[in-house]
Amino acid sequence: MTAETTAIRSFQLLKGDSKWLPFGRMTWNKKNNEKWADKYWSGEHIGQEPNFTSTEIWAPDWNAAAKKERAPDVFAMLERFDSSPIRQALTIAIREPIYSDNAAKIRDAVTRLGALLPDPVHYFGHQPWAESVWDSFYSNGLSDRGASTLVKQLVRSSA
Repeated sequence: MTAETTAIRSFQLLKGDSKWLPFGRMTWNKKNNEKWADKYWSGEHIGQEPNFTSTEIWAPDWNAAAKKERAPDVFAMLERFDSSPIRQALTIAIREPIYSDNAAKIRDAVTRLGALLPDPVHYFGHQPWAESVWDSFYSNGLSDRGASTLVKQLVRSSA
C-alpha cells in the first residue's frame, strides 16, 4: 500500500522500572518483529517480567512523517491496558487516498484479524491525523490519542 520505509517502535518496561527498554532502530522485517516481541521475554531476561505497553508501526517512520508535515501513509498501534475492561486494542490508520483505494481489502483483513481474537469490536471512521502541524510537531496527533479516545470520537462522529 505504500512505498515508504516502515519502522517499528515498541514501549516496554521492566517491572518496577520507569525507563523504556531499548530496542534500537527497527525497520519492518521478520528479525525486528521477533526482537520487539521476544527480546526481553527470553534468555538472560527470563523472570524480569517486562511490561508491554504498546508497539507502533509507522510508514514512513515518525521522523520522516514529521519532517514532511503530513500524516504517515500507514500507522498501527497495539496497546495493552492493565486496568480496563478492554485488555488490548489495535488501532490502524491509513491515509487518504490509500484507504479509499484499498478499502475492501483493508476491511476484509481487519475482519479476518478480528476472527482470531475473542469478542472483537470494530470501529471504522475518518479522523484527522492531528489538529494542526507546526515545526514538525503534531498537535493532538492520532498516535497520541490512544484507542479509548479514538473509540469515543468515532462513536460520536457516526451518531
